[in-house]
Amino acid sequence: MAASDTHTTIKEYIYKSLYPVMLCRCRAPEILGVPGSSVEPINVFCLTHSPPLQLSRGHEVVWLNRAHHFDSHLRKNDSSDPKRRDWSAKTAVSAPSHWSADMITELKSVRDIWKKMPSEHHGRVFLEDMIWPTGWYCPHCGSVRSVALLCQSARAGLYQCFEHECRRQFTVTTRTPMHSTKLDLRVWIAAIFLVLTSSKGISSVAMSRILGVNQKTAWKLGYAIRELMDDRERIASPWSGTVEVDEAFVGGAPKFKKGVKNKRGRGTKKPIVLVAADRNGQAKATLVPNVQDATLGPIMTEWMDPQSILMTDGNRAYRKIGKTFAAHHRVNHGARQYSRPSLGSHINTVEAVNSQVQRALVGVYHRLGRKHLQRYLDEILWRWNHRQPVVKVRRKSTKSGTRTVTAATWKPIPVVEQMRGLLCCAIGRQMRRTPEWGLSWP
Repeated sequence: MAASDTHTTIKEYIYKSLYPVMLCRCRAPEILGVPGSSVEPINVFCLTHSPPLQLSRGHEVVWLNRAHHFDSHLRKNDSSDPKRRDWSAKTAVSAPSHWSADMITELKSVRDIWKKMPSEHHGRVFLEDMIWPTGWYCPHCGSVRSVALLCQSARAGLYQCFEHECRRQFTVTTRTPMHSTKLDLRVWIAAIFLVLTSSKGISSVAMSRILGVNQKTAWKLGYAIRELMDDRERIASPWSGTVEVDEAFVGGAPKFKKGVKNKRGRGTKKPIVLVAADRNGQAKATLVPNVQDATLGPIMTEWMDPQSILMTDGNRAYRKIGKTFAAHHRVNHGARQYSRPSLGSHINTVEAVNSQVQRALVGVYHRLGRKHLQRYLDEILWRWNHRQPVVKVRRKSTKSGTRTVTAATWKPIPVVEQMRGLLCCAIGRQMRRTPEWGLSWP
């Protein structure tokens, strides 16, 4: 390959960084439009070629995978080069150069994470593939013109933006809920695995025992993951078809006192949650101050298409709201009416969502305060929304013969695919500790 072709290849691909790359050392950084004094030494990336390129006589190009760990170091034939020691300091290899996060298609347990990711480098490659599915970019300015820093003083996985207005450094955790973390990245992956695979959630005490961290650390991990699970903005298009709506009062029964009769439902001061669910496996929920039609109407209008069919119980607040939709069917629970087969009317789906909230309250969290209740709802709804129907066909023997019975059940999406959807929008969602050891969302 001619020198001009080599320069064109470098200049074309240094700003994209979407493919496996090679590391080389360039004596002419001006071909990239970068002053030679800005970065020393200059790290230049280009698309892989076979056989390896020779950019200048006496320099050997070495192979490098997406995580930028290489099999052998760049070296100059002249052993008297004083910079040779700096470049050879990064020669330790923690994983084969052909290893990729795409090789992990399924995770069955926390132990399986450590088995498939034997070093933190593997965890970093895994997170880079999830957070940057099309290649890395600067989380500060959004530019794809960036370079990996591989000098001796740079920590693993460090990049620097090439934009003159930015020039800031970043890693895969920058401006995410994992920002400035000191934990092994595999601990974060294991925590995400536990939250996604627990049917009713997992407490910080149980997570701390499994991961080997203290309870306060596990508590912050849980809230960071719930921040990622907030997909209220991603499910923005109004629903069409049949939509069930119901309200729920979240909280357990008050402490028993002899001779005291406690009120239920609207007579209590429990937090009120408006829940909606369609028949395709999706649900939404939000906190509301009351159950009046003036409060519920705008929310339901935002969630639902005017041509959709509304299914509710006998609450009078829904009567006026139902007139804004194509049809409104009600079931009267007070008269022990739970379905109307002739119209296909029932709210069993949305009540199943409410039961998930109640089971998490009873079995795991025990108390859900009003301040953070929405984040726990995001966690529960994430697991509900990330399921897929599985159709099972079996033969049933009857007196008249054998007939085929088809039944559909909902199963969770594979956890690796859930992680991919969870982490692809991680950048921009930050969470910090407050001086009082609370949490803040900058």
